[in-house]
Amino acid sequence: MKSSSSWVIAAGLAIAAGLYFVLGSDLSLDWVDEGQVLYFSWRVSEGALPYRDFQNIYGPSVFLVNGGLLASFGADVAVIRALLVVLKSALSVFVYLCAVRMGSRPLAITAWLAAVVILGLPWPYFTTPYANFYGLTMSMAALVLFVSLDSSLARRCLLAGLCFGIAATFKQTNGLFGFLALLLYLTSLRQLEVVEKSSSVESRALPWIRVTRWVGMVSCLAVFGAYLSLDSTLANSLVLVCPIAALIGWMMLREARDPPDAAVAIGVFRAQLWLALGAVLPLAGLVTAYACFGLANELVFNVLLGLPQMLDWFVPLPTPNLLTLLFAVALGAALVAIHLAMAPGAAAGRRGLAPALAVVVAAGATVALLLRITQGASHWVFSAADLFVLIPFALVCSAIMLVFRSHGTANLEPTRTTHRDMLLLFTLHGSVSVLYYHPASDFAHVMMSAPAILPLIVPCLGALTRGRSPWPAVLVVGVLAMPFVFALAAARHIDRIERIPIERASGIRVAGELYRDGALLVKYLSAPANAARPVFVVSGQPLIYFLADREAPVDAYEFAFYLTGLGVLEDADARELVNEREALRTVRRTRPLIVGEGFDTAVTHFAQAYPILWSGIRDATRVTKRIGRFQVRDWGSPDPTTGDRHVESRQ
Repeated sequence: MKSSSSWVIAAGLAIAAGLYFVLGSDLSLDWVDEGQVLYFSWRVSEGALPYRDFQNIYGPSVFLVNGGLLASFGADVAVIRALLVVLKSALSVFVYLCAVRMGSRPLAITAWLAAVVILGLPWPYFTTPYANFYGLTMSMAALVLFVSLDSSLARRCLLAGLCFGIAATFKQTNGLFGFLALLLYLTSLRQLEVVEKSSSVESRALPWIRVTRWVGMVSCLAVFGAYLSLDSTLANSLVLVCPIAALIGWMMLREARDPPDAAVAIGVFRAQLWLALGAVLPLAGLVTAYACFGLANELVFNVLLGLPQMLDWFVPLPTPNLLTLLFAVALGAALVAIHLAMAPGAAAGRRGLAPALAVVVAAGATVALLLRITQGASHWVFSAADLFVLIPFALVCSAIMLVFRSHGTANLEPTRTTHRDMLLLFTLHGSVSVLYYHPASDFAHVMMSAPAILPLIVPCLGALTRGRSPWPAVLVVGVLAMPFVFALAAARHIDRIERIPIERASGIRVAGELYRDGALLVKYLSAPANAARPVFVVSGQPLIYFLADREAPVDAYEFAFYLTGLGVLEDADARELVNEREALRTVRRTRPLIVGEGFDTAVTHFAQAYPILWSGIRDATRVTKRIGRFQVRDWGSPDPTTGDRHVESRQ
C-alpha cells in the first residue's frame, strides 16, 4: 500500500460507503439494547463514571466516547448514528486494505462490497452502537497499520498493540483475540526483512526464548478453550475452536520440524515484546485511572471476573436440519474438488472444473436461501441463520486449506511469498474471529463479526480465478449484492415507516405499534403535569429514560434491571446485584411513575427476580394510564381490576 493511488481508492471507497450508510442511519430504534448504551452514555455526559455510578459488562470507552459526543453535540440519537456511519465506513475500508494485501484490487473491492452490504442491513443490530463496532474497528485498524506501514517491525508491532489495547477498552474480546492472532502470526515467521544483531543477554536466553514460543502457542489455545468453556456445550465449543486449533496444531508441527534460526527467533521475540507493550499501555492507563478513584475492584468485577460470569446467555450454533446438512455436504464437496482442481500440476480439464463447481455451489446456496425464505415468512433472516453461519466457516476453512497448500510450496517469487504470509495472518485473525459467535451464535452476532472474516474472500476467489480475469467473480458478487443495496434505499419509502415525533430521536424513522406507542409515552412523560416526576422503567427498556430526559431513581442497579428484563440473569444472581430493600426505600422516597408493558415478559422477570421490590411497588401503586402496550402506574391505592393479575399468576 505504498502507492498514493491505493490510498486514493481507499478514500473513495470510504466516501461511497459513508454515503450508503447514511441511507439507513435514521432507520429503526431499539428500546432495549440501544437504550442501555445510549442511556449510560448520556449519564456519562452528565458526569457519571462507569462502574462507580452504574454497572456494565462493556469496557468503559464506549460510554466515555459516546458520552463525550452527547455532551458536545447534544443528547440526540442522531449524534451517535452519525458516529456509527463513520465507524462502519472505516471498518469497510479496513476490510479492503486487509484484503488487497492478499490479491488483486478487484477482488479486494468485492470484499469491501460484502462488508458494506452487511454493515448496511436495515435492522436494529446495525444501527445500535454496540461496543463490537468500536472494538472491531480498532482491531482491524491494528492489522492495517501492521501490514501497511513502511517502518520497522518493532514500530509496527507497537502501534498494532496500542490499537488492540484500545479495542479491549471497548470490548474485551475484540482486543484480546486480535492481539493473540498477531502474536501467533509472529511466531510463524521464519525470516525477517531486517535481522538486528543479538545482544549477549539475548543469545544466552535463546533456549528460554524457544520455550516461550511453545508456551505461547499452548497458552493461546488454552485461552480460547477457557473462553468457550463458559456456558457452552462440548459440541458447540469444539466446532468453534476447530479452525484456530487446526492452525495452532499445524504451527506446532512446523515448529518441531523446522524451527527458526537463532537470529529470527530473537527478532520475533523482540517484536512480540513490543506488541505486548503496546497492548498493555492503554489497559495499564485504564487500571491506573480506576485505581486512583478507588474503583479497581469494581473495574475487575464488571468487565473481567464477576458480572460477565453471571450472564446465563448461551445461543449455540443452529441445529442443522436436512436442508442445512445437504448444503454443508455440497459445500464441503465443492471445496475439496476445487482444492484438487487448483493443486499444482493439475490438468487443464481439472482446472476448468473449479469455476463450474463454484457456479453450482452459488446456485445451490441461492435455492436453499429461497426455500428458507418461504418457510420463514417475514422473519426469514432468522430462520435462515443456520445457512448464514456456514458462510464464514466456509471462508475460514477454505483459507486454512490454502495456507496448508501454500506453505508446502517452496521457491515462490517474492510477491507470492508476501501474499502467502498475509494469507496466514488474516486466516489466523479470521479463525479467532469465529470465537465471537460465543456465547451467541445467532444471526446478529454472525453478521456483526463478519468484517473480520471478509478479507478471506480474496484468496478464496483468487484460487478460483487464478490465471483468469477476476472481474467475472466481482460481477457475480456485485449482482448478488444489488438486491440488498436497493432494499436499504427502498426501506426509506415504505408507507408504514414514519418519523417518530420525539425530540431526542430527531429524524428517526420506524415502523410498528411499539414505536408509535413509545412516542406517545414519551410525550405523556414530558407533559407539564409529569415533567418534574421521576420515572422508573420496570420493563427493561432503558431507552425510555434517555428519550424522556430522566435519570433512573436507582441508577446503580439499572443494568441489572436491563439484564433481568432480557432473562439472562438467574434470580439469585439478580438479587445479589440489587439490594431490594435499599432500592424499595429509594423508590418509596422518590415516588416515580412506574412504566412497563402490560403483558410483557420483562415485567414478569422483574417480578420474579425482585419479589420484595415488586410487591412493595405493586401494593402501593395502581395503573393510571395505558398507552397502547405501555402502562403507567402511580402511587395511591392499588386497583385489583387494573391488570396486575397476569404478573401475580406467573410468580
